Amino acid sequence: MNSISDNLSSEFSILKKYSDNIIQLFEEGATVPFVARYRKESTGGMSDIDLRSFYDRWQYLVEFKKRQESILAILSQDSAVPVTVLNKLRQATSKNELEDLYSPYKKTRKTKADEAKEQGLLPLATLIWTGRQADTLSAVSAWCQQNAISMSAESALEGVTEILNEAIANDSDVLKKGREELLKDGILTSRVLRGKKEQGEKFRDYFDYQEAINKVPPHRLLALFRAKKKPFLNSVCL
Repeated sequence: MNSISDNLSSEFSILKKYSDNIIQLFEEGATVPFVARYRKESTGGMSDIDLRSFYDRWQYLVEFKKRQESILAILSQDSAVPVTVLNKLRQATSKNELEDLYSPYKKTRKTKADEAKEQGLLPLATLIWTGRQADTLSAVSAWCQQNAISMSAESALEGVTEILNEAIANDSDVLKKGREELLKDGILTSRVLRGKKEQGEKFRDYFDYQEAINKVPPHRLLALFRAKKKPFLNSVCL
């Protein structure tokens, strides 16, 4: 596992000694303008723009490493967590990837999928998912009778759906692919909430707004976040 300095040295194409120097300066409380102006010999002459990017990335990686270590410490004590998951966590490169891998093992409130599993529907969900069991009402009803599950076929299918939806939602590979597709082809839309036109007048440009996600500039995205938080808008990604 590379150190933060190793990563930054590679990402910014600078010598490791400069990466070490810059990190040390920031850790001692030096600001970007100060380092850019007065410590050029320690940075290899990096510009203030590159140093700002370096600083932001350094902070991200520090937070990332702390979160990675925290999650690994928690899950390493859980015998139910596969070694493959722990290895993926060690090899993760982003916060999103960490949280996607951690999500299935978080201690949260009981879900509808948990209730369905307690009712004995996990084997049925597995059979339907793998194609070894038909999902027709008659076939599900027969399975329930054979396995002494006292519920209607409709209720059993609803439970199976909850189990499979949760499994898909917690699959880190599916989440990663979905996020990539959303960023590539997604559309961001927003609509003004009923009765909020006057209060949200300064956000009127977003009252009936639609734009490709990969085209939305940062300032516009921040404005949408502020308007939604108030709340003046309802925004979704499609």
